[in-house]
Amino acid sequence: MRASSVFALACLVLLSACSSRPVTTTDAGNEDGGPPADGGPRACDVDSDCDDGVACSVEICAEGVCRWHLDHASCADDVFCDGAERCDPVDGCIEGRRESCDDGDVCTVDRCVESEASCTHAARDLDDDGDVDMFCDGGNDCDDADPTVSSGTDERCGNRRDDDCDGDVDEDACATAPHDTCDDPLDVSAGGSFVIEARELRGDYLGCGILECRDFVARFTIDEAQDVEIIAADPGDDWAYTEVALRRGCDDATTEIDDVTGFPATLRYRALEPGTYFVLAGAERNFGSGATDQLTLDVTFSPDTTPPTNETCASALDVGAGGTFTADFIDTRDDLALECGEDDWPELVYAITTSARADLRVTLDGFARLGLSVRSACGDATSALGCVVLEPHEDRVRVFPDVPAGTHYFVLELRSIPEAIAQITIEALPAAP
Repeated sequence: MRASSVFALACLVLLSACSSRPVTTTDAGNEDGGPPADGGPRACDVDSDCDDGVACSVEICAEGVCRWHLDHASCADDVFCDGAERCDPVDGCIEGRRESCDDGDVCTVDRCVESEASCTHAARDLDDDGDVDMFCDGGNDCDDADPTVSSGTDERCGNRRDDDCDGDVDEDACATAPHDTCDDPLDVSAGGSFVIEARELRGDYLGCGILECRDFVARFTIDEAQDVEIIAADPGDDWAYTEVALRRGCDDATTEIDDVTGFPATLRYRALEPGTYFVLAGAERNFGSGATDQLTLDVTFSPDTTPPTNETCASALDVGAGGTFTADFIDTRDDLALECGEDDWPELVYAITTSARADLRVTLDGFARLGLSVRSACGDATSALGCVVLEPHEDRVRVFPDVPAGTHYFVLELRSIPEAIAQITIEALPAAP
């Protein structure tokens, strides 16, 4: 026999030996190997000879041959909604498919309830307002994404939507929003900040400018004289035109004490007498952005104060000692005419005396529009050393240079609403060479 034939026969013998060798598996914990890959019988003497490394399988040695049984029940985790676990012959216990509870009906909301180990199929009510979607049997909810809209809801006035799902919008029988009328005022006697839902408010009392107004009513009672500050604002729009009025009788305009408008509207009143008062506040309806979904009302009470005494030339406040002074124009009048001013604006007067020529520097803080005249003779506009009108956005520091020695008067005139407050500092500095 040739050498090549002998070699080939040897290879066949070796291959035959390899193919008849039993396949073995190793136990690798959770990464189980499963039954023999070739599916052939495995000889055994006892059950342990049949270990396939799969924790959820049951190994049995029967009549000298291994048998395996997959025990699915041993994989159960006792959680219903994550589906039934099963035993895989290779990977061991694996997760089952989660319970979807889907009944194929779009008009039911399908949920898996773990506590009851079951599925529920409730009528479609996605906003949980107790009214089924109108597109499903027995349903009347025309907006199942909004819990404030349903067939069981009262129609709200002024919001341009069908709240009660009857097919009509803002019909005559609609209900008013909270604090919309004098019959339901918001009590603000304790002071503080209040948020009013404005989307459903109507314009019952105020004008609020050229656009349609939304207004509401508040009320307070004070037992002793108080200073009061009331600010009505639209938090969604810094430039919303707002209005606030103070009355003794809610729906009686003849009892009105004050009415102001602004961005926001700020009403300040000094030494308001004891009693019950009504606050009417509102803002223009913003049709474009819907920014008036809410309005805010800030009410502050403080001990009563008296009007400033430096309203005339004879009572000018001496500021020669230096310092910063509050210019509060509430309850002040128009007593003087500014050469750069206008009529009907109130003034306050300050005075400083210098013993030598000096530069007079005036610093103003605040957001009021102001007129300022510096004079050597208080009541004589022709003695003015200078007169300026200061806008809120401009530099608020003014220097009047090389002023002769003597007494000089600073006439500060308010050019905006009387509720505005300014801070004024007047300094005499050595004249620049």
